[in-house]
Amino acid sequence: MKNYLITGIAGTGKSTIGEVLVRKGYRVIEFDGFPSDGVILRKYGTKFDRRTNQPSGYKRGDGWEELQYVNWRIDREQLLPDLQGPSGLVQFICGYADNWEEFRNDFDKIFLLEVDPATVAKRLLSRSSGDWGRKYPEGLKHATQKAKEFNNSLVRLGATSINADANVDEIVAIILKSIEL
Repeated sequence: MKNYLITGIAGTGKSTIGEVLVRKGYRVIEFDGFPSDGVILRKYGTKFDRRTNQPSGYKRGDGWEELQYVNWRIDREQLLPDLQGPSGLVQFICGYADNWEEFRNDFDKIFLLEVDPATVAKRLLSRSSGDWGRKYPEGLKHATQKAKEFNNSLVRLGATSINADANVDEIVAIILKSIEL
């Protein structure tokens, strides 16, 4: 089985790209977004509080004072069964986590979606759900700052950076060409 990770901060287009891949006939697992037709939704991880390094009790709507300290960590034991399957099967895993360095070798390739801060702000402010952007505008600045750190760490791990300001069909074509599909 070939496993490809599509990741990036909130507002980079992970879920949208996953939906296009499903329409093209690929298996897609989404773990930090919202359910959509054909996309498999999983919950692999836990929210952690960066201040205490303990599981966070944060619930949607608790307020920015708590949200700003939440990290999302994936539990490898929950993830691994979905990464095993028949030879020749291709699947895409779409989502964000703070601990991808622990899983680098579990993916055949990692695609990092990057967008400029203005695009992230526009996308997050247009969302009707979720805590980033519209509900907590402070999250826009936080997301931009976190993006630099997150993106740099994934590039050091060998992720392929893609400018996600482009049209979604162009981005999907870049991904598929990169893995020769």
